[in-house]
Amino acid sequence: MADTPDRFKVLKLPLWAAGFVALCLFLSRSAQDIAPPSLAVIDSPAEARLIQQGITDGSNELSAGKYSIGQIERNLKLRLKLDQTPEQRLVTAGGLFAVASASLKEGNGPEAARIAQQAADLAPGSLLAARCWLLCGQASGVTSPEFPLSIRYFERANGTLLERLKHYPDETEALQLRATVLQQLSQTEARFTRNDEAIGHLRELTDLSPVAQTLNPGDRLRAMVMLGNLLAVTGQAEESARWLSTAREYGQHQLDFTMPAEEVLHALVEPARREALDPVSPSFDALRLLWEMNRFESLPEWFQIGDELTSAYFFHEPPQLADFELVAGKLLNALPQAIEAQPPESTQRIELESIYATNLLLAADVATNRHDPAEVARLVKLFETTFQGRDVNFISPLARPAVRMHRIAEIYRSTMTGHAEQMRKNQASGNTPPRR
Repeated sequence: MADTPDRFKVLKLPLWAAGFVALCLFLSRSAQDIAPPSLAVIDSPAEARLIQQGITDGSNELSAGKYSIGQIERNLKLRLKLDQTPEQRLVTAGGLFAVASASLKEGNGPEAARIAQQAADLAPGSLLAARCWLLCGQASGVTSPEFPLSIRYFERANGTLLERLKHYPDETEALQLRATVLQQLSQTEARFTRNDEAIGHLRELTDLSPVAQTLNPGDRLRAMVMLGNLLAVTGQAEESARWLSTAREYGQHQLDFTMPAEEVLHALVEPARREALDPVSPSFDALRLLWEMNRFESLPEWFQIGDELTSAYFFHEPPQLADFELVAGKLLNALPQAIEAQPPESTQRIELESIYATNLLLAADVATNRHDPAEVARLVKLFETTFQGRDVNFISPLARPAVRMHRIAEIYRSTMTGHAEQMRKNQASGNTPPRR
């Protein structure tokens, strides 16, 4: 009996060891089932081909309309669970990017950002990953415009591209994508008054770097203008003046040989008009610079810019009336001829007439407040002569909210009394001409 414990010790060791070995085998097999495989080396052309295959397949599935966006996402993840090869990971990443893009188009920013981040994680270091972080920044800029979260996403996209360009310094698509990212990043930084960071990124977009060389002329001009404005804001007046002068010369002359004036103006004005117009903002300065370029005069969007400028000057607190009168005078002188050049019932003529009527009203109100009855009478006569016997369809521009339209209506009722009375008589008699 005395040697029993020793026999138990001898027996316990093999049992314990066998159990340990069995446990290790179980864990090893389980790990193989759940852990992603080690990343194989896939060259850049093959990577791009696989990702594009995923994007194409995902886009085709979305356009077919057989499954919802959520179901397509689940289908992609199920396929990846069944096939976790590096190639399938890239195909799935492309499909998820297509799903994220569709979510963003439908206005679901948070879902778009969530899915895009998953796609980026499946294809680290790729161009797709940079596009995913760019999409996340765009989505958060819409869903959370008051937070600088989008800056973090744009910075992540920029970092991904910088790392990739270390390995592929001449990759055209990477350089072009980085230029797009720097544009978005600098605009967002300026919006949150991170002026020094924005200036640094704008310098890179306006120098002779490979990234800057990928910009089209419109984007290059916009970067010059924005850099000049931010330098002025930060007290660097001399450099600001040099950049704005360069931008004016570039827009006035050099672009004549590369892009039609209509294309240049459209490329420049739309981003500026999308932002809230404030006479002290960089976007507003960009519009004023475009307005002053003789090359663009008489183009439809040139009149739209003038309308945005006068509206911003008039409704700013305090009103900037000297600037308003400079722009309004030039605008009102040019509009009659432009209106007559349009077909009678064309959409373009209706819009120009709305701009003309609006600015006649604003100018009449300014003249009334400075006690200039002769100028008021001149403007009233212009309004009543132009719109004699018919109503005016006032169109609200992008940056004029309803409160401003109410103010315009008040000015009309108090200033254009003869025209308003004629409209009342027409309405009472049932002889109301159609709005134009």
